[in-house]
Amino acid sequence: MDYESFRYVYSSSLKEKLQIKIGTLEGENQKPPDYKKLLDQSFLRYSGLYSESCPSFQVKLELFNKGKSICLPVTTSYKAFTKRWSWNEWIQFNLNFCDIPKTAVLALTIYDCTGPGKTAVIGGTSISLFGKNGLFRQGMFDLRIWLETEGDGNYPTKTPGKGKNSSKFKCKDWENWRRNIEMVKYKRLTGWTV
Repeated sequence: MDYESFRYVYSSSLKEKLQIKIGTLEGENQKPPDYKKLLDQSFLRYSGLYSESCPSFQVKLELFNKGKSICLPVTTSYKAFTKRWSWNEWIQFNLNFCDIPKTAVLALTIYDCTGPGKTAVIGGTSISLFGKNGLFRQGMFDLRIWLETEGDGNYPTKTPGKGKNSSKFKCKDWENWRRNIEMVKYKRLTGWTV
């Protein structure tokens, strides 16, 4: 077997569902709590933003193409955290890999429960699924979280994963597809205008 050869798979050949792994969130909330808001809405004392322990956040993932959602958003399951935010959960989208356009952007938004049926945005970030050369991004990524901002699916985005003025929150271990594919080369799909 020749190990010097270059191997790749066209994304139009992959009929598998897209899977992304959410790893850990590191950092701390740098914004001081709003005690006036806490006095006005007493149920907020049970929310994660006002607790001293590690609150139970939820991450919403959504895929966008040119600012429009291309599939239903997916969220992480509930998990009670003790010392750190560590989901280590594979999220599967209801979208085949072959149907993802080259300009697709993944937007992540972190939510906290602030009462019955209410959520508050902790922060958000976004990253393109394909690099400059049309190759699917692989590996782990430290993405910066923009406080009190939902993940933006536009390109260029207002919440880039790598920015200068974002917070210390980081969404770590952003991994992608489970299969051991060395390179995934993008091929223009029928029906998509790139």
